Amino acid sequence: MPCRTAHLVAGAIAGAVVASLHPGFGNFETGQRILLGAGIGALGGILPDLLEPATSPFHRGAAHSVVAFGIATRGSLATRRPIPAVLLAGFSSHLLLDAKTPAGLPWVMKGA
Repeated sequence: MPCRTAHLVAGAIAGAVVASLHPGFGNFETGQRILLGAGIGALGGILPDLLEPATSPFHRGAAHSVVAFGIATRGSLATRRPIPAVLLAGFSSHLLLDAKTPAGLPWVMKGA
């Protein structure tokens, strides 16, 4: 199970990349985009564990699921705004890290 630090770092990197490329941040300097994106992405990187605290390797439920990723993606694409896109990048990094573990990701939630 990846640790909180790994999720924060991966989320920050993903957020910084998306923010640096997203046209919605066009009125910010490059450094500002990267810093803002890193902060928002880091939040997205730990969001699944804020919603479902990592009390054990088997804590993954609805917030750690493929369905949650689909819903978050749909919401982000519907708004076309930069902050949801950057938050989604961090959220996605969390799910990708968790998917690489032996426990993987549930479709909806464990036992469903």
